[in-house]
Amino acid sequence: YFDIPIQHASNNMLKVMHRRGDKEFLVSLINKIKTNIPDAIIRTTLIVGFPTETEDDFNELYSFVNDAKFNRLGVFTYSDEEDTKGYSMEPKVDQSIMDERLDKIMSLQNSISLQLNKEYIGNTYKAIVDSYDFKKNRYIVRNYAYAPDDVDGCIYINTPYNENIKPGDIIDIEIIDANSYDLIGKIKVQN
Repeated sequence: YFDIPIQHASNNMLKVMHRRGDKEFLVSLINKIKTNIPDAIIRTTLIVGFPTETEDDFNELYSFVNDAKFNRLGVFTYSDEEDTKGYSMEPKVDQSIMDERLDKIMSLQNSISLQLNKEYIGNTYKAIVDSYDFKKNRYIVRNYAYAPDDVDGCIYINTPYNENIKPGDIIDIEIIDANSYDLIGKIKVQN
């Protein structure tokens, strides 16, 4: 599980943001991770609308996200903060343009996440039991691909409560369905 907050992928914007490395470095790093650890989960965060970001800069970021196929991605619109370099930079990007850019990348990521999550269907994993939701009659579990936070989504096991399965237990699950953010599984019965 790699959490790599890259912020942008346009060399122009990376330079303006004072980020180390360039797009070529990012592409190389992601390819190296995926080649050496095929089951790796890669999570990142991006900022759209940083002052001076052009349509070309944004399109380069969009293409990068499409090619990189991140497992998890968060996007934020730039906001002015006093005493930062960006605060005094011009030109600013209009809020409506930032919102459109955020929506466009998140729509792309939604389809990427759905595609990647569907690849889990039919596979069996070890998972740790986090809790049982008595209102929805389901266990909430996670495997290596899900951090214990509210960002990554969840794995749900829709089954009646079993007093022999408690939070902290490690169980075998099979993934039977997926959406863009969550997986649905079933408890795998040992033969």
